Amino acid sequence: MKMRYWLIHIKDGEIVQKIPIKSDQITIGRSSNNDIVISNPVASGKHAVISITDRGVILEDLQSRNGTYVKNRRISKYILKSGDFIKIQKDVFQFFSKED
Repeated sequence: MKMRYWLIHIKDGEIVQKIPIKSDQITIGRSSNNDIVISNPVASGKHAVISITDRGVILEDLQSRNGTYVKNRRISKYILKSGDFIKIQKDVFQFFSKED
């Protein structure tokens, strides 16, 4: 069986897009060289990274000034579970996983 992972990007209460996670690592931030670019001026250039590992799917804050939050707690590293909400200021991502 293979796992599938994706994010739903929510901004100002509206679903912006569904983002499949197709590589072992994706970056999120303001800079155009990220896999997911957010236009929020208070987000860092490279704000966070999501890595698919043997231990699970890990969200890591890249020492951003304003932080990355899961369950309203600022995190440095966090193992994501399906349904978790990731918050980077006004940008919210809901993480999902499914076994095929």
